[in-house]
Amino acid sequence: MSRLTLFSVRNRALIALATLFAVVAGLWSASALPRELFPSLQFPVLVVATPAQGSSASVVEEQVTKPVEIAAQGLNNVVEVQSTSADGFSSVVVELDYGTDMGSAQTDLQRAVLALPNLPDTATPQIFAGNLDDFPIIQLAAVGGEGVDEQDLVDRLERLVVPDIEDLDGVRAVTLSGVADRVVTVDLDEEEAADAGVTIPAVAQVLQANGVVMPGGTVLDGDTELPVQVGSRLTSVEEIAALPLLTPQVMGMQQAAAGEAQQAAEDAADAS
Repeated sequence: MSRLTLFSVRNRALIALATLFAVVAGLWSASALPRELFPSLQFPVLVVATPAQGSSASVVEEQVTKPVEIAAQGLNNVVEVQSTSADGFSSVVVELDYGTDMGSAQTDLQRAVLALPNLPDTATPQIFAGNLDDFPIIQLAAVGGEGVDEQDLVDRLERLVVPDIEDLDGVRAVTLSGVADRVVTVDLDEEEAADAGVTIPAVAQVLQANGVVMPGGTVLDGDTELPVQVGSRLTSVEEIAALPLLTPQVMGMQQAAAGEAQQAAEDAADAS
């Protein structure tokens, strides 16, 4: 029997006390460990976020996103470059090999981006490393309480809270998440629809053709190019119900009215 075994057998009380002390110390250490919702993690990713106020998506793509992509592809250990262009904003994500010195890579990318000669005057590139601590994000949670309707809470947040946060200095954007999407279901009465000559494809075509916002070009305001959008979104059930639907009866009435107007014009021309 080894000396350690003999010592443990002869000093059972001491061994039990040491074991109990180790268990208590382990439980205390586990409860004292710091906990974070977003722990500090480092990923081999660089993000170039470039606000460009007043520039349309096409201008952002040509004058901001593509030059930044070219500059990013010149770095060492680049695995993939992805980009997104929107009205007034460009985002370029650069994925690097694991083990890359992120500090050096971020410095090289910053030098390359700042050296780009033809960026718009309103473009202000900002470079973030793949560290959760580097992203300027604050998350807030809101609970309506017992008996509060979820949609009422969402409306109050959109009307009262979101605008106040957007007005704070340094806030770029505010996104309301965790909200169920509102869906409007159009249920046709098959008999009445058949009598009126309304078909499901016709209703679908009307819904697809209305409430759509499309780019309509750009206009110049001094040296700033502003995007122009055409159309407006449908925001209520009443607006959807008021959409004009051309049925065969309505088209027949329109054609009859047009024929009468044409006949009246011909009669007036003959009389003169």
